[in-house]
Amino acid sequence: MMKKLNIFTLGMALVAGLSSCEMADEMRGNGSSTETGSLELSVAVAQTESRADTGSSISTDNFDVVITNTENAENTYTYTYSELPKPLTLPTGTYTVSASTEGDIQTQMSAPYYEGTETLTITNGVTSQVEVVCKMANTKIDMGYSDDFKSMFQSWTINIDDGDSHVITFSNENVNDTIVYWHLGDNVTTMTMNIEATTTDGTKITDQKQFTKADADQSYGDDSDNFTGGDVLNINIDIDENEPSEDNRPQIGFIINVDITFSDTNETVEIPVEDVPTEPEEPGDENAPTMQMPSDGNIVYTLNGSDQPASADVIISAPNGLKSMIVKIVAGNEDFGTTISDLSRLGLDFVNGVEMVGNEIIGEVLGAFLGDSSVSAPSVDDTSYTFPVGAFFNLMNGFGATAPNAHTFQITLEDQKGNKVEDELRVTINPAAE
Repeated sequence: MMKKLNIFTLGMALVAGLSSCEMADEMRGNGSSTETGSLELSVAVAQTESRADTGSSISTDNFDVVITNTENAENTYTYTYSELPKPLTLPTGTYTVSASTEGDIQTQMSAPYYEGTETLTITNGVTSQVEVVCKMANTKIDMGYSDDFKSMFQSWTINIDDGDSHVITFSNENVNDTIVYWHLGDNVTTMTMNIEATTTDGTKITDQKQFTKADADQSYGDDSDNFTGGDVLNINIDIDENEPSEDNRPQIGFIINVDITFSDTNETVEIPVEDVPTEPEEPGDENAPTMQMPSDGNIVYTLNGSDQPASADVIISAPNGLKSMIVKIVAGNEDFGTTISDLSRLGLDFVNGVEMVGNEIIGEVLGAFLGDSSVSAPSVDDTSYTFPVGAFFNLMNGFGATAPNAHTFQITLEDQKGNKVEDELRVTINPAAE
């Protein structure tokens, strides 16, 4: 009996020893030190006197805490702050400790997002006390509308662009949601406002404004020219009525006022708002190519009817000399589309566009297909050319009506000076009268 007891006792001791080793291995991680210390971690939110959305009222219980060994990232410990052991035993070494609002930060949020990071060293047998102070990582935008603005416009959309693929939108559909917490891109110095509003009588008004942090009346905090998390931007929009135009309507513009409260301060200053500079348009070449379309670009007739035009010519002028003329045909019905596709096998790909200038097979192929030899190719440097679209009528008639669609001839011209022009001619064929 005594021998059996000794064997049982030895077995229990062995199991306990193995379990202890497994727990130690788990705590040490892969290749970590067998020595351990402790961490007493506290997480706080930075306080700024001027803001009701920061300070001790912010609970950090649900903040995410991530503790990572700087020499071996596999040794990473993740907790919700309220569930973090206090103290937490860790293998000795250097760690980064990050704390943040629960979840990931989004470009646009309805609440502030806080985050902070500290680096610490865990020493054998020592309890290290560390506080991670989290600061607001997004920027608070508070949009205000004057009563005159809201009564003047029945609808509006205001996009604010940070120039780094981050855009937020305010509109009449969310007129009461005036506060947004915005995660900006890196190195944002200037913001652009794109405004589009429609008055109560249906007049659409657009404008662009921009403001730059470096233009603020005074700088505070880190003196950076970049907008940063923690900044608060108050934007107010009003109307600006100028002298009436010739039709006796007032010229309506926008007055934008912006002030900023810098991160880590309670100081508020104004940022001047400017019109977005426009690049001057380069004067066009008075000798650029032109196209004169028959019937203002829309030919309509009845299938096999007497109203079919005898001809339909696109008159092209290119004083600088033609370099390129691309013709693309979009079929208005399936059968004609099949025929156009078949032409590609003969070297004329009108589906994707045919280069007409200097094309030696235009006359031969289209002459055989259309039964009309009037379609020829222009030559390089030609200053004029007539494209007889009417030569296609008989072929198109053979495939029936198009209405409500149309056969569309899309033409792109380029002259020897690089001037380009595009236009199109639509041919609608109505069903034959019964």
